[in-house]
Amino acid sequence: MPDQSVRQWSVAENALINEHKTKEMTITLSHTLTVQNLSDIERVDAFKLLGIYVSSDLSWNNHVTYIYKRANSRLHFCDSRKGQRYLAAIC
Repeated sequence: MPDQSVRQWSVAENALINEHKTKEMTITLSHTLTVQNLSDIERVDAFKLLGIYVSSDLSWNNHVTYIYKRANSRLHFCDSRKGQRYLAAIC
């Protein structure tokens, strides 16, 4: 079950919390913080929010890696289709 304050908020706002889809992430720049997970909500170190990967230490490593892989994939596609007329506008 979610934390009691979250549960109280959801009841007051008439909102349901789907524990299978909800993620919990503690954002801190300190590496010594330990928080015990007392709920059934999955704790994660990073997740994708509106197309941007957010990590618990606020670094850009996950997002940059994701963008790099996407760009590399698209460049490979364009390179493999070199010389084909209909792809000239895309690549």
